[in-house]
Amino acid sequence: MIGLAIRPGRETSTGQPCANGSCPPCPQVHSLRNDPNLGNLVFTLGLDQAPAGAFSWMLLGSGPCLAPGVTIAPLCGPIYTLGYLGSLGAVPTGGGLFPCDGQASFTVPLPSAPALAGAVFSSQCLTLCLGGGVLGYGLSNCISWELQGN
Repeated sequence: MIGLAIRPGRETSTGQPCANGSCPPCPQVHSLRNDPNLGNLVFTLGLDQAPAGAFSWMLLGSGPCLAPGVTIAPLCGPIYTLGYLGSLGAVPTGGGLFPCDGQASFTVPLPSAPALAGAVFSSQCLTLCLGGGVLGYGLSNCISWELQGN
């Protein structure tokens, strides 16, 4: 067979972004920056169109995003990364020219372990804003993604 290519699976999104307090209502789009292939030492997840000048964490869960999720005060909405494994961050979102031009990237080196092929994980970004002495929180969509072999 000549000319065949296998396109890796993409993420599946659950939920809508939200914001409260001093966080502006930004789109906060969470997505894969590259492919979750086993052995990819620079596998990266990203957050785009986030509040400028904020801090972001990526929450990681075992299994897919689970709706309806769990809402924890003072957050603005539900967390869908149940089977919570941990978080990465705090990453400054930068930006500043516009209220929603912040972005963050989270690198998760993936081991080259064939036994992990097919494992599903979920991730969601939490944003912390501080403006005028008032705290604010934002949440992105949650994405489910599967580890793939080469």
